[in-house]
Amino acid sequence: MTEAPDFTEDRVRPFRFWIQGYQNFYEPLVAAYFEAHGYKAKRPAVVSKAELQALADALFDGRKKVGSPVDVKRVIEHLRRRTGLQADMLVEDDSGAYLVECKSWGGFAEFGEAAVRATFVGDPRNAAFLLLDRARGRDLAGKILVLSSPRDEQIDHMLGEIFRTSVRTLHLNDVLRDPAIRSSVESRLKYLDAAVAAVREALLPGEGGPRP
Repeated sequence: MTEAPDFTEDRVRPFRFWIQGYQNFYEPLVAAYFEAHGYKAKRPAVVSKAELQALADALFDGRKKVGSPVDVKRVIEHLRRRTGLQADMLVEDDSGAYLVECKSWGGFAEFGEAAVRATFVGDPRNAAFLLLDRARGRDLAGKILVLSSPRDEQIDHMLGEIFRTSVRTLHLNDVLRDPAIRSSVESRLKYLDAAVAAVREALLPGEGGPRP
């Protein structure tokens, strides 16, 4: 006998965050958010091997400074092996160009100090993102992280101090709820509704196909 589903808030919330944080669902909306606020957004932002090599060289000879928690040797070794790096987007306005990365933990965890150290300080792949000074041939004014956790200026400051760069975090909910992109959100939700209807029709034929 199949147990009836328990649609409690605690069970539904992570599933909702997982859908909301799906790359192809929310990244176009993040780009729309930046464009609505006066930025030019390019997706994805491909960083060339030459730009990674330049960063590795600057770290090796000390021209690029970094906070003590970062294992510089591991980062350099990682950069030397890579043929390129792809960030989610590059946004640019009159103040400069910013590399953007969208991180989603599906609503399961808050982005606190422990997550900073595990995700960025301890992982050379993510450390490289924050250490970059150039991308797509552009000098970078800073980095922007879009997170599923509420913004914490102390985290911005902590990342900025460790990686010696300007870091700004944005809360994904604040981005998606911005009235400036309401029509874009409604459009993406129509795709989601059609996809759910298509899945229902595939699994339960005759009980509702995809809607236009």
